[in-house]
Amino acid sequence: MNKGIHGVITGDIVGSTKLDREYRAILEGIAEDIVRYKMPEFRLEFYRGDGFQSIITHPEEGLTIMLLLKSGLRRHPLKAASNRVEDAIDARLSLGIGEITGTLTQEKPLGQMDGSAFIRSGRSLEKMKEDKSMLKITTGVEEFDKEFEAVCYLLDAITSKWSINQAQAIYIYLLQNLTQKEIGKQLGISQRGAGKRLITASIEEVMIYNSRFKSLMQWKYSS
Repeated sequence: MNKGIHGVITGDIVGSTKLDREYRAILEGIAEDIVRYKMPEFRLEFYRGDGFQSIITHPEEGLTIMLLLKSGLRRHPLKAASNRVEDAIDARLSLGIGEITGTLTQEKPLGQMDGSAFIRSGRSLEKMKEDKSMLKITTGVEEFDKEFEAVCYLLDAITSKWSINQAQAIYIYLLQNLTQKEIGKQLGISQRGAGKRLITASIEEVMIYNSRFKSLMQWKYSS
């Protein structure tokens, strides 16, 4: 992978006024999990109230991280003990793939950095507020971006219907790649119950496209 190419995810919480900023603790927990299990160098920072931004040094993992953020948020309800789809915490997520300018260090805030990855991510998020979409991926490569635009509408339709129970199983699956039996054990349910949550959430179909995304990124940006 070309070391100059990064992924930047810019996001904002939907309906954050109902959450009393508890979403920050949830996102910090997700970031800690990603660092522990998936990507040690992953970073997530907050800006402009309910906005947040993360940088991904391996852009082929960008869609995986988006799905982890999505499921990690949606496993928490706006209302206590609710499993209703409409009560799940959610966020708009915009992934920009491209270059970053300057040296990436832990001490330098992401808000002080620039480059095509940041620009694409930020501009796309602003457009998403207008068209009410929830997921977007932009690379500056026309044939890729047309495909990603179409697929993100389909991913939107799937992920926006994840219930809180489904999101709990998906999050563990994406994060640790455990078996249905192991997922069930963590959730205190049967293997069959865990499998049903994953199947009804169409995670297998989502992961088929995730593999396609990784292949495209590796082909385009491999050095």
